Amino acid sequence: MLDLVALVAAATAVQPAAAAPFSPPLDRTLQLRISQTRSEDGRRKRFVVRRTVRFAREGDGFVAELVTIGADGANAGSAGSRFEAAMASLMGRTIRYHLDTRGRVRSIDELGVLWKSLTAAVAEEARKAHPERKGYAERIISSLGGLPVAQRQRMLATMLTSVIEVDAAERGVMPVKAVTLPAQPPFGQDQRLEGTERSWREGNRLVVSERFAGDLKIPDGSGAVAHIETDIVRRVDPLTGMLVRSRKTKRTTIGDETRSSVTEITLE
Repeated sequence: MLDLVALVAAATAVQPAAAAPFSPPLDRTLQLRISQTRSEDGRRKRFVVRRTVRFAREGDGFVAELVTIGADGANAGSAGSRFEAAMASLMGRTIRYHLDTRGRVRSIDELGVLWKSLTAAVAEEARKAHPERKGYAERIISSLGGLPVAQRQRMLATMLTSVIEVDAAERGVMPVKAVTLPAQPPFGQDQRLEGTERSWREGNRLVVSERFAGDLKIPDGSGAVAHIETDIVRRVDPLTGMLVRSRKTKRTTIGDETRSSVTEITLE
């Protein structure tokens, strides 16, 4: 159930209070592309999903329409890429998000219908990834079906909020400072990686760089540790509070084995 745990952990993260103005391009179709490449045991797997996003004014906030228009490549194997693959099951369907003035999701149209489709798709991805685990997909359906409405909304909201960067836009240029990154499943939530963050201007873009590294205990009782290195670079438009491009590189070493992943997001 580790993949499911990772999905739920991402969904339960509290959205930070954004204080910067949110000014997305209005009445214009934006192209959103997410790709992940994973390398393990000398093999590479790649998954790409393409979406369109369109913002419009709605009362004192905004409405955003997101449509998945394509998905290519094999499921890259991580919880995140499986979630993306499951989202591809909603191909061609418009998901309408209602946002406040700072880009936070207030509500999602037809949340119940979307959740039912997504749950079935996540279970199918799990079934394909782990055919040897009897009852695995059924347990996922049961677990996801038991999530409260607010948590379901946060999960679906991440498909849009991953490109909203009002906090970074508000902070602006920052010197190097120490930061921590909570460990992701399967590692215990009480573990953290130490790192640094800084941001600078390049032309009309704000560049935010984060680097983390450290050893995390593997929760299998063996006492073994995994050495993890994570580099994240995000390019933000400070005038709109929107992401332009991001690249996350992660390397995990356990004993003599190393696996890596590169996740890139572009919005244009």
